[in-house]
Amino acid sequence: MNITSFTSSDSSCSGVSSVTRGETYQDVSKSVYSEPYRIFSGGVVTGSDFNRHIDQDDRADGLYDSYDICNRSNFSSIFDGINSSINQAIVAHKYDYWPVATSGASAIDPAEIEVFKDGQSIVKLTEPVTSSSASGFTFTNSVQNVDTRYEPTSGESFNGYVVKLYGNARVTYPECMRVKTQTPKEYFGYINMSAKPVESSIVVTINGSQIAQSSTNGWQLMKSNGVAQYFDNKNIKITSPTDYSTTLPAVNKSGYFVQLYGSAVYSNGAAVEIYYDPAAN
Repeated sequence: MNITSFTSSDSSCSGVSSVTRGETYQDVSKSVYSEPYRIFSGGVVTGSDFNRHIDQDDRADGLYDSYDICNRSNFSSIFDGINSSINQAIVAHKYDYWPVATSGASAIDPAEIEVFKDGQSIVKLTEPVTSSSASGFTFTNSVQNVDTRYEPTSGESFNGYVVKLYGNARVTYPECMRVKTQTPKEYFGYINMSAKPVESSIVVTINGSQIAQSSTNGWQLMKSNGVAQYFDNKNIKITSPTDYSTTLPAVNKSGYFVQLYGSAVYSNGAAVEIYYDPAAN
């Protein structure tokens, strides 16, 4: 669209003292407006051509493709006509997959995934989903490479962990989707010390509580032939508070260790501290 003079310089123009007819700009507008505007959805015409020339000024040739600056005495509103002529046509993108985490993220606990659409909780479905009327989400605990968007075209690919959306759970812009996750709980049965400790000086606290020296619900110094044992590379992750066997992927530490038992076994996120006096040799 253009705002220019419809008249030559020898004609009166209330807006400015001297003007030249903006014929080149008007010719450009004429070329643009000779192409009808059509509404498309999914690559198919869904509506008739419609008139875009709202509130524009009538030129001598009968076209409505410009705004005559000579008819505008109030320049503070000079763009009002253009603004009122803009027809917003937002293509609402639609999604049936939603990202959870990138491919390099830590393991995800499927039981802890929660999905919310516009603040409302979405039900988790059981795979395979066979009903065409199902509404909810599923989660496959593996890295996938998918197009998250299915309309107006397939696109916005993502490589990582995703939830698949069904029925009313699918997202149409500008709807809001939020996914909450949690890594699987991991258990740790050992605490390392960089120096050889005096056993009687050892103090262990977990989440602010002091842990007693005990082989049932507490800690014990790991020894070999009665003295503290050094380990070059020890996996401190165990299976559970009742199964002290180590598990993978390993979390390796080096040094001297206390082993934990029972309620002293801690999980990821715990605040663990150990104090001790170094031994003389």
